Amino acid sequence: MYLALLLGNTTVRYATFDKAGDLRFRTLGRMAWKSLEVEAKLLVDIDSGAFQAVLVGSVRDDLFAELCSYLPPGLPTPLFAGRDFEIVIENEYERSEEVGTDRLLNSLAAHRRAGTRGAIVVDFGTAISISVVSPQGSFLGGAIAAGMPALLSGLSLVTPRLPALAPVVPEKWLGRSTVDALQAGLFSQIVGGVSRLLVDLQAELKFSDPLVLATGGDANAFAPSISAIAETVPNLTMEGLLLAYDRYRSS
Repeated sequence: MYLALLLGNTTVRYATFDKAGDLRFRTLGRMAWKSLEVEAKLLVDIDSGAFQAVLVGSVRDDLFAELCSYLPPGLPTPLFAGRDFEIVIENEYERSEEVGTDRLLNSLAAHRRAGTRGAIVVDFGTAISISVVSPQGSFLGGAIAAGMPALLSGLSLVTPRLPALAPVVPEKWLGRSTVDALQAGLFSQIVGGVSRLLVDLQAELKFSDPLVLATGGDANAFAPSISAIAETVPNLTMEGLLLAYDRYRSS
């Protein structure tokens, strides 16, 4: 059995699965960094001797030591995607080292689903990343924008006593309270911005009709309001991590 960990900006996701190359997960979970001390107790019952490997996809290597303090002893030495094993995908970024591991893993998994159709992945997290995959499976680039957590964090710097908000479809667009006004404004800002980006990106592509996938913690909130998105795949990044490791083992 294998343990997979995804270290994001605001959350840690984990999964267990039976064998390399098998995308069926035995367990799945998500924890917030800010409440890790409480939520990580879920990991205490892990039988460390049952795992052949621990795979890590990370955009926050600096927080890994904190997570390790909650993992049971005796686990295999963690293997990091992009460092300990290669993410086998052609990367056409001008500076390939600038691309986040999550975007490459998303692209790898999206190509598996889209095949020669090509794909666009919209990852709704702290930031919103849009990644374009060619019909041949290359990562071409894309766009990055602020997600709901980042927008709220920015507003909190200049707006005192900012109310807590969830990424949900507003009940009304004519806000008559601060909460309603913010809900309407932020939701439409994200939906409108992503919709426009998808139109403009596709106009630049040399291939037509890419499969547009949504993933990330806020995907279920925003994706239904964006007509260009064909499907929401909550565990796309995790799929990419497993695929990357399987290709590494098979090479």
